[in-house]
Amino acid sequence: MNRLKGSMLKVMSLLVLLTLPPAEGAWAQSVTGVDEGKLQIKIDHLKIEKDGDKRAQGINVANGQLIEVTVDNTCADDFSYEIEKVPALPAPALPPAAPGCSPAPHVVSWSHDDKYGGYILHVKKKNSGSPVKANTSTGQSDLHDFDLILGVNPGGVGIATAGGFTISSLTDPAYGVIDRDGKKYLVRDRKAEDDTRLGVAAFVHVFANRRPEIAASFGLGINEENKTSYFTGASWRWGDKGALTVGYNWGSVKRLPAGVKPSETEPVADATVLNNLGSRVGGNWFFALSYGFLEAGKFLKKPFAGENSAPATSQSGQGAKPAAPGAPAVPAVPVVPSDPCAQSSSSLAAAGAIQADEKTSDHVHLKWDAVKGAKSYVLLISPNQCDDPKAKATERTPTEFNDQDVLPQDKRHYQLRAKDDTGCGPKGPCLDVNVPAANGGH
Repeated sequence: MNRLKGSMLKVMSLLVLLTLPPAEGAWAQSVTGVDEGKLQIKIDHLKIEKDGDKRAQGINVANGQLIEVTVDNTCADDFSYEIEKVPALPAPALPPAAPGCSPAPHVVSWSHDDKYGGYILHVKKKNSGSPVKANTSTGQSDLHDFDLILGVNPGGVGIATAGGFTISSLTDPAYGVIDRDGKKYLVRDRKAEDDTRLGVAAFVHVFANRRPEIAASFGLGINEENKTSYFTGASWRWGDKGALTVGYNWGSVKRLPAGVKPSETEPVADATVLNNLGSRVGGNWFFALSYGFLEAGKFLKKPFAGENSAPATSQSGQGAKPAAPGAPAVPAVPVVPSDPCAQSSSSLAAAGAIQADEKTSDHVHLKWDAVKGAKSYVLLISPNQCDDPKAKATERTPTEFNDQDVLPQDKRHYQLRAKDDTGCGPKGPCLDVNVPAANGGH
């Protein structure tokens, strides 16, 4: 029970770093600044009122940067100053005190390593059974054990995708032709113009892990006239659930033919000029609401993937063959247009188990053991199930494959067959893979 209480105390002590501002009060001067690359922190030992007191302070520190803690009004001969480096959330130890010293500053310093998420400075009596008294101008004061807990704020950059709805001020101008005194004039009818334009878009939000609620955002969308629009702006994020984005929108808007301008004083030469309006790229302000549960990744990739980005080839030793017409393009995956295992080989054993030694939101790296007598391997890939008759067949010579045709949170089923000059051996066991979500939950 005591061990459980100690673990809970450590966790609560470190969690307070995420919610509290830097410690204030008479006991410490907090973080005093950065001097020649050093992060300097000061604590007044005389202000520690009891043994075992703990003080928590959040710090921003770079890898290799020197951290310097100055303990003012301490007795260095009677205390030890030990640094505990915290890979996870280790607990502070709580040792005891001893008498009569002249208080003076004592500096403890070390270099930060990014593999540590925090540090605990244990200031404890060398003789735990004796109290320590500090001589002051008003008499003697007790000096107590304490722990200084330093939590390193997370760094790095996160990326999240989301789909949402846009409201843009980028609208088409409206023109009309009026008759006056037997002449026709081209005018702009602002009352007939839309105030806003609605659309849908997929957004990429890029944010610092230290402030994930604020993001720089880029979006690709389609408006109500089925035209492509581009968005860039700043977002306020609600975790991975959604974001409110405000920024600038670029897209296509209607324009008059070159050299033609609306005028109520000069008649237009051609009354049919509005039958042949061109377009130009314009920009205006927008705001959008995007939601993380809408699959924006596929929408963002689609405009950049052609029907057939490149002719697929076979590595079966028969020479390169083009992919079947209309076959979906698979980046970095040579798709065999015909079944490479139409014939079976009685001399080859079944392929062994496939291992996924690396899985990220945009690729799955596979490897397997070689089969005796095999000259190549046919990898069967299906998003649906094992032993799928419609599985994509990819012939490989090496005993590894990097599947880049995946999206976050996709499912993949992989099976392997060894192949020689006479045909393919039996299928090996099926490997089921769940593709991870993008960073940050993102």
